[in-house]
Amino acid sequence: MHTQSSLISFLVLSTAAIAQPSITPLATFADGDPISIWVAIDDQSEHIVGSALYDGFRRGYRWQRSANWSPTYFPNEGSWFIGSIDSDGTAVPMLNGDFDPFIWTSENGIIPLETENRTVVGGISNDGRVVVGEVNFVAHRWVDGVAERIGPADNNSTAHVANADGSVIFGHDYSSENWGMFRWMNGQYDLITGSYPRDDTYYFDCNDDGSVAVGYGLSMDEEHSDSGDGLIDQIYPYILEGDVERQLPIDASRFYQYIVSAMSQDAQTIVGEANHVGTIDDLEALFWDHQTHVVTLREELTRLGVDITGWEFDRITDITADGRYMVGAGKLNGQTTAFVVDRGVGYACAPDMNNDGNIELGDVSEFLVQFAQESYIADFNNDGRFNFFDISDFIAQYQLGCL
Repeated sequence: MHTQSSLISFLVLSTAAIAQPSITPLATFADGDPISIWVAIDDQSEHIVGSALYDGFRRGYRWQRSANWSPTYFPNEGSWFIGSIDSDGTAVPMLNGDFDPFIWTSENGIIPLETENRTVVGGISNDGRVVVGEVNFVAHRWVDGVAERIGPADNNSTAHVANADGSVIFGHDYSSENWGMFRWMNGQYDLITGSYPRDDTYYFDCNDDGSVAVGYGLSMDEEHSDSGDGLIDQIYPYILEGDVERQLPIDASRFYQYIVSAMSQDAQTIVGEANHVGTIDDLEALFWDHQTHVVTLREELTRLGVDITGWEFDRITDITADGRYMVGAGKLNGQTTAFVVDRGVGYACAPDMNNDGNIELGDVSEFLVQFAQESYIADFNNDGRFNFFDISDFIAQYQLGCL
């Protein structure tokens, strides 16, 4: 949609219908737990895969939009660990209950990956050619099914995520003094020293060229000890841009122990979960908007006008490259349920404050309401403050409309 309307005249010269935001339950697990569910979505938002503990097995599942997101066992028998998918949904790495690695492709079905003894597989490149993980506690990658060691033979390490073509890989090094992270790039394995002191580090997603990665780090913190007389792990969210690492904002009044799972391609929406302060294992699904504001999924869906009656949201495990679709797990009417959220296309049009597909007077009124409440959606320059500059930026974007 496009308009030449001005804030002063409130003239609406263009309207357009947009896809409405929604949440769709993918599968319900009567005796499951949201923490046991991990789902991933391809960047075409056409396929979702994942696994969950259910009825004594970790079952693999696959959902297709063309089948109205109806679940199918994937594969159809046995216990499987599945947590990633390539960009178009045609390749999925998987691990069976005996820790034997495989890759499923839409062309060839399930194919064993080259391995020896204990193996773990994790992420996959966008093109589906490179799978990353570990063999015998040493980081590896598989290129077209052939294993290649990327971690030092005398180091305990595991690889978590690869960039678009598998030339940049992030993982975890258990041999370093503080259990740090590594980046493998151009055949070089380098430990990355974080900017913040902590005891452990995990990076779980990166952009296509591997220049930006997101994850979390553990450190011991008495403040949130459940008993008051001991130490528990505090977990902080981080973003790595080039060689510069910084902590993402936290909402210490509401949450602690932040887990970061994935990010949109531009890193402007970063998804994950956190524990409610004063609790253990009382999770809340959330995301970081423009790396500035901590927003719960409940808050976002309420803002978008989605009916969330009966829902509890525990975690977001993946997001599409454009930031429109999110997948995760929670409870619906008390039953553990995996879900997919469609934020509609309106989320990408900042001045469409009421998400109705039009740029009009209603958006001005909604902006003023949200600005008065200091809602993240009214922080138009994404500096974490609410002042004249946000009003100025809103006016400018309102006049430009949305393409």
